[in-house]
Amino acid sequence: MQATLTEGLLSLGHEVVGYFMANYCCSNLELKNWEDLAEYDLIIFGESQIKYLKRLRGVRSSFSGKIICIDGADDPKIRVKGYLLANVYFKRELNQTISRLNFLHSSILPISFAIEKRYCLGKELASKRDLDFVCMMNLNTNPYRKEVQEFLDQYFLNKQLNSYVGMTGESAYGSEPYPLETPIYYSKLAGSRIALSMHGAGQDCARYWEILASGALLISQKMTNYVVNEPIDGEHCYYFDSIPELEKVLNFVFANPEVVERVAKNGLEFSLEYHSSKARAAYFLGGLMSYKVGIYLKLIGVIRIFYYNLMISWQLKRIVAI
Repeated sequence: MQATLTEGLLSLGHEVVGYFMANYCCSNLELKNWEDLAEYDLIIFGESQIKYLKRLRGVRSSFSGKIICIDGADDPKIRVKGYLLANVYFKRELNQTISRLNFLHSSILPISFAIEKRYCLGKELASKRDLDFVCMMNLNTNPYRKEVQEFLDQYFLNKQLNSYVGMTGESAYGSEPYPLETPIYYSKLAGSRIALSMHGAGQDCARYWEILASGALLISQKMTNYVVNEPIDGEHCYYFDSIPELEKVLNFVFANPEVVERVAKNGLEFSLEYHSSKARAAYFLGGLMSYKVGIYLKLIGVIRIFYYNLMISWQLKRIVAI
């Protein structure tokens, strides 16, 4: 989540300085006292970074700006400490029922992963879509994934379809401050007509957005999370809630190639407009405006900005990501 928002804020022209060398942040920042934050208007921290704020010496009231929490954890639990510390709390795995009850009056806002620029690189690696279907997922994060993969192995066993079900052996993250390159993974997505996404440790999975960005038709397990501008079933993608439903969707799309092409195209255009990292950062800033946080911002660190237009327009002086 930090990588997505940092990339989006950079795309909007903001400067991002990191507390750690990670996720597109290339500078380390030493923070020892609350007074060290005096020049900033906004602190942005993740659900696991509260400890760093608690270590700050001095009086918190010496910081006059706003504090915002980005809870990107894989479960729907609201972290009370983060919620109480923050002026606005953005939650990734926000249940739809809770969101409907709180969306118009609460300081808890939904936020999802988005399409980072690297998700679109597969188009440069695959010259044509010669795979009918791909499913690449870690079986250790969710036991239901194994059930679905076993079904897929049987489903494609006697069909004259070119499918790939498995993993590539690549890893997207290591010790570097940027995500690692995974060319095989992205080339397979870009070289496929249809691709499957399932819940992992959380419901909001990066693969969901990677598939949309690749231009393949997304088939996804239904989510109960609140997703702002969620792609629509049958228009931008297809959803399923059980293995029988998945089989029905697969039978339909393989029998209707023109539908695959149309819905995949719609999904790509829709997601790039509403779910790029830049669009997610703009939504983030707009959310702060909507909830009367004024001109302040946040992301797992600290931010200094000023509002210069009556529209939702921002100019950021500095951002520090904790």
